Amino acid sequence: MSLRVAKRRRLASDESGAILIAGIFVSAFLVGALYMLIGASTAMQHGERMQDGADSAAFSAAQMHAKGMNLIALNNMVKVSALATASALPSVALGAEDTINWIRSGYFRYLAFGWNIPFLRVIQTMALHAVAESQGDLLDLISASDQAQNALIRDLPLISERVINQMRPSFSPPVTTFFLSPVRQMPVEEESMLVTCARIAPFALSIAREAFKLVPLGFLGRMGIGFSMSYVPGFCLAFGKPTMVPSEVHGTEAYQIRAFAGGEPLSELGEKGAQVATWGAPGVTTISTIRDSLTRISFAQAEYYYSGSTIEAAALWSMNWRARLRRFRWPNTDLMGDCARGGGPLAACAALPEFFGRMRWATVH
Repeated sequence: MSLRVAKRRRLASDESGAILIAGIFVSAFLVGALYMLIGASTAMQHGERMQDGADSAAFSAAQMHAKGMNLIALNNMVKVSALATASALPSVALGAEDTINWIRSGYFRYLAFGWNIPFLRVIQTMALHAVAESQGDLLDLISASDQAQNALIRDLPLISERVINQMRPSFSPPVTTFFLSPVRQMPVEEESMLVTCARIAPFALSIAREAFKLVPLGFLGRMGIGFSMSYVPGFCLAFGKPTMVPSEVHGTEAYQIRAFAGGEPLSELGEKGAQVATWGAPGVTTISTIRDSLTRISFAQAEYYYSGSTIEAAALWSMNWRARLRRFRWPNTDLMGDCARGGGPLAACAALPEFFGRMRWATVH
């Protein structure tokens, strides 16, 4: 046997270093698995951070709306109190004058009841002095309360969106922006001025009763109160601004706040790990695109609601509005437009409507 043949046989039977071949494949798998593990951890952290941001934005916006409803209720009470006073004071002065004229309208009345006229003059003078001292301030207060209510109804949703964007540094990275969808006017409207005037009647009556306590003869006091109350509706209509009432049924869509958090792309470590494990095989382009788009948006829903014992009757007459997170339900809105307006990532904004169109039945949070 020749030397060359012997060497070939020894080389064919030599198994030293064979593990190196298996080690190369195992090493690629382990490196890929390590990439996948880090990528999965990063993805979980990314998703949790994005969702925390969306939850915080939705709840904070709902809280602002609840505080807005409380302020509207407060201004309702201020408006009614100021309007009752502004209407009652001149009415008391006129009621006292009418009572004096009634006493003077007959000779025997004047003889019997004329001694009450000085007391009625005191009431009239005090009422006129109060009108001169406070009427301008009361009318300014009514007007300011009305303007505050209308500003809250119109502007609070947009203000809420700007405020929640101030939270962005707390969730960045990966959150880059917050936006609300839809942004709608608060569900409040003006009630009839006649109803508002009916609301002030008990307060005006209390003021008139207190004023005419000075009259010694009770029936003359009651007469003065009656004369006074006949003027209250006219002054109310002349000076007043209507109070506010809910325009939508409590708990419906109008009271829902949906917040979206736009963020940075998800880390590609997991995809790189898969490519390492498959020896550089490219990822699926469609799946990668969907992932890049959808992982850049998180969403949440909250609600502001009245927590008092009654709803319709007292909803805007006591400050018992609160906020809570709710299960997410897809809104009928221009999400793409709201997303772009809020500065969301363009690719994600464009992908969301189609995604929710197909998957809204399965979308819960």
